[in-house]
Amino acid sequence: MTYGQRQGDALLLRASPTRPRAAVLVLHGGQAVSHRPTRPWQLAALRMDPFVRAVSAALPDRDVLVAQVRYRLRGWNDLRADPVQDTELALDDLGARVGPVPTVLLGHSMGPAGMDQSPR
Repeated sequence: MTYGQRQGDALLLRASPTRPRAAVLVLHGGQAVSHRPTRPWQLAALRMDPFVRAVSAALPDRDVLVAQVRYRLRGWNDLRADPVQDTELALDDLGARVGPVPTVLLGHSMGPAGMDQSPR
């Protein structure tokens, strides 16, 4: 599945153990409509940093992969639902990297909203 990104570009790894037994995928918010590219220094992305640090610190065995989705665009963009496509690509990348592991989605605002529309 490709949506303007190459396989492997959809994840920003924050904690990557050699053999993870689970994963946490962090999804930040965005705007209802925007075709501008997402940047890592945007407030919506930076807002999730404390969550990433807290999750990583709370994992006693350090055997859980923690990653953030790299959204292509800032907006939901109506029926295009760009964040859903990007999240599905990130899940594909995660599966290719570590195989099937239990995965928790942690998001804010628009980030997790798209998972209601995901066929997964």
